Amino acid sequence: MPHLLLDLAKSPAPKRKIPFAHAKVGLFATFKAAKRMITPEEPHGIYVLPRKKAACSIAQAAADILQHQPQAQIAIVSPRKKLRPYLHQLQIKYPQARLLHKKKLGKAVRRFLKQARQPENPFGEAPSEQRPIEHTRARPPAQNPPLSPPPLPC
Repeated sequence: MPHLLLDLAKSPAPKRKIPFAHAKVGLFATFKAAKRMITPEEPHGIYVLPRKKAACSIAQAAADILQHQPQAQIAIVSPRKKLRPYLHQLQIKYPQARLLHKKKLGKAVRRFLKQARQPENPFGEAPSEQRPIEHTRARPPAQNPPLSPPPLPC
């Protein structure tokens, strides 16, 4: 299942637009906003951002996810510029992972999460039900064209 790390301190998003059903969501907020968001029925993680080095804490959360799932697909929504080098280091350390960093929660992030949920097999078949590969026969040797061009008349 894909992960979405959303920085609500810098890029506010309406609660109805956050795709809770399509990904495991981690919300990064200030302490004051985090106190308002705590409800027992919502299955998302809330992280309180420190006053300094907030980009490092977001990258650390992504690193924790990748440490347990090296092939994870993570979308990070944050306009913080200092976050990009940290994510680049994570991509080098975990080459199987797919990381997406965007400034706003929009179509590209939703498309990434939707694509991450798609099954590997595009035909929708079970892996045991593979289609037989059709082989074509080559023409018999008598019908094959000659390899060299015919000699020119002198």
